[in-house]
Order: sequence, then C-alpha cells, then structure tokens
Amino acid sequence: MPQIVADDLQAAARLLRTRIAGAALGRYLRRRLSSRRADVAKNLEPLVRRKPERWAAGWTTTDPTVWRPSRAARRDGPLAGKRLVIKDSLDVRGAARSSGGMVGRGVAVADSALVERAREGGALIVGKVQMTELGVGGLGVQTHYGTLDNPLAPGHLPGGSSSGTAVAIASGMADMGIGTDALGSVRIPAAFCGLVGLKPTHGALSLRGYDTVAPSLDCPGPMARTAEECAALWRVMSDSTRTPWGVTARAPKRIGVVEQLGAVPVWQPIADAQAKVLKKLGSKLVEVKVATAPAATTAGAICGARELADAIAVQNVGVEHAAPLVAFSVAMGRSVKTSLYDQALGVRHRLRQEVLAALDGVDVLAMPTTAIPPLALTTHLAQGGADTDAMKAVGAFTPLASVTGLPAISIPIGESPDGRPLAMMLVARPGGEERLLSAAAAVEQIL
Repeated sequence: MPQIVADDLQAAARLLRTRIAGAALGRYLRRRLSSRRADVAKNLEPLVRRKPERWAAGWTTTDPTVWRPSRAARRDGPLAGKRLVIKDSLDVRGAARSSGGMVGRGVAVADSALVERAREGGALIVGKVQMTELGVGGLGVQTHYGTLDNPLAPGHLPGGSSSGTAVAIASGMADMGIGTDALGSVRIPAAFCGLVGLKPTHGALSLRGYDTVAPSLDCPGPMARTAEECAALWRVMSDSTRTPWGVTARAPKRIGVVEQLGAVPVWQPIADAQAKVLKKLGSKLVEVKVATAPAATTAGAICGARELADAIAVQNVGVEHAAPLVAFSVAMGRSVKTSLYDQALGVRHRLRQEVLAALDGVDVLAMPTTAIPPLALTTHLAQGGADTDAMKAVGAFTPLASVTGLPAISIPIGESPDGRPLAMMLVARPGGEERLLSAAAAVEQIL
C-alpha cells in the first residue's frame, strides 16, 4: 500500500480510538485539505509538468463500458438519434449496478427516473459506464477495473467520479451522458475531457433509482460535447421540454470574477485562457469576493465523508476490498461527530449567503473549473496511491457550488501549450441552468 495512504489510514484509525474523535478529525481535515499558498504554489508546476508513465497491463483501459443493452430502444422524441451513456450508479433495467466497487447490487428491475425520461425522449442508451469507486475521488483513478485513459490527452487522467461518462463522449462512443456530481464529479471530468458539464440546482432532479451516498451535496447532471446537446439532455432530465432543442447563445451582461478562492493557485495558462474568453465575451467584469470560499472544500469533505459512512451503513455495502482512498474516506466519515457535521452545515449556510450576495448585481460568477489541466497518470496513482497536491488542485473550486446547492457549468476554453483541455466554470442563482447553458453557447461562438 502506498505510504501516504497507509499513513492516512493509520491516522484515521487513531482518531477512531479517541474519545474526542470528532474534534480531532476536524483539526486533521483542516491540516490535510488546506495549506499555505506558498507550499501549494511550489508544487504546482512540477505537478502540471509531470509526464505520463508506461503502465503494467490491467492498470489502464480505453473502454469505459460496464454493460451494454441487448437491443435498441425507440428512437423518436427530442433526443431521437442521440447516443446516451449512463453512469454506473443509476439504475438501468436489466443491468447490474456496482457503483464502481467490487460488490454488485443485483440486476435492476426498473429504470431510474432519469433513464426513464431519457428513453421517453428518444435517446438510444448504448451502455452503462465506469465511475470511481462509490463516487470517491476527483482524479478518476479506478483500481478495480483499470483507470480510463483520457481520449483528448492520452496518458492523462480523465477526472472523476463520472469518468466513464466523459470518456465515452470524448471518444465518440456517445453523444451525451448522465453523470452525478457531489463535489465536482460532473464538472471535473467534463473539464479534463473538453466537454460541457452541468451541475444543476440541488434537488432539481429526481433521485428515484439512484442511491446517493452524499444526499445533501449530490445531484445528477448532463454532459455533452456542446451546450446545445447538454441543454437538450437537461430539459429531458428535468421534464421541461417546451424548447426541446436549441439554445440561444447569450453572453451575460455582468460577470462576477471571484477573487481569493483559496490557497491553491491557478496554473497560469488556465488563468490566461479564462481572462481571454471573458474579455472576448464583452461582458462587464466585476471583481467579487466570497470571504468563506476557502472553507468550501473542507466543509464539503466533512459532510461528504459523514454521509458516505452513513450510506454505507444503511445500504450494508462492504468496504473490505475498497480502494485505499475509499476506505480512508469511510473511516473519516465514521469519526465525524454530529457536532462537527453541524458546524460544517453552518459553514455551508454562511457560504450560500455570501455567494448569493456576490451574485447581487451580476448574472453569473466566473472561476476556473480546476487549478490544473488533466494530470498525468503515473504508476503511483494507477496503483491507488494518493497525491494530496493533485487532489487539492483538482478539487479546489468545484465544491463552492456543491456546498451552496447552486447550479454550475464547466465550459471548454481551449488547450494548454501541450494540447490538454482547459476549462472555466460559471455559477448562477438557483434555477439558473438555462442562463448557464446560454452563456456556454456564447463561449463556444467566440472560440
């Protein structure tokens, strides 16, 4: 077992044995999930410049599919002719569900609500696709079935946890797909694979047929190559097909550019690409601050770990053979006392008020989706090793919309000098999905 993971598991075990585990875990998480800007900045360039390695057989795979249907569905409706993939955590009748783990959950006898709507909308479901184990991990590493290669940046990670959804679309296997997003699990793989990925307002979509492990954070979301296709799938998923196809490209009149997002710096080519896109849009740019923003990742981690541990207990899912990061997350969650969880909820409430206040007078907020481009897949990561600098850089900004329950969209904004996809993220008020999709279409027009 990689030493950093072993050390973390031992620390979690020590916390579990203490009578003040909740408070101790809070201090531990704050140390692990935040750091001084200088420390992260020092490690950012080596992280970005890291080169892929040659991997042993079984560590990587190019096929994201875990199940394919035996026959085609009807193909009329607003999604007629569109090939759709479904993340493994949602029920599809006739398919087993493993949620990326080693233990199957049996064959589903009925579709989840969103799959049902997609079928009624005419989508052709071409398969269920891989995800990280139980949705844990934003890098996209899958130690049980092999980590997926990034079609747009071979040798690099696809992002997670909806890694299979992104890879299937980026590789041309599908036109669109359904993923889920608790702390960035739609937006990060969309960013890494050059796609449009939408995290809707929390609670906007039905969860029937989806046993989420983080109910206060999690929500399904659409992913596609273009804003137009993403909008069409969103409307079918949300049962709002008054405008079944097409999206009006409309640049926001005023965009709030968020400063001081946290301790993690943004790689300069991403910052430059975002600044260039915002300038070309012609919107009035307003600098805004969200004072509590740096706490979003920690608050999300505390709530997510606690809810993951609770879900594991209720669903009676074994973690004996879980990947090290999943085992560590469950151990942390079991240590989170109700008082610490309530404190995290309080932070989330303050964050929501601050973000809504920042949205006063602007249409959307803008920030990078991730601090770095797709990360190279190394032997250490392929074997299940942890990389705290990488996790901080990938998951530094997406939790802000998750912990506040606000809609957010990741939009491609070009490529790095070595050809890796770059992305930025827009956040809107509750119910602002169509505004975000229109803004994404406007970005597409100027690239």
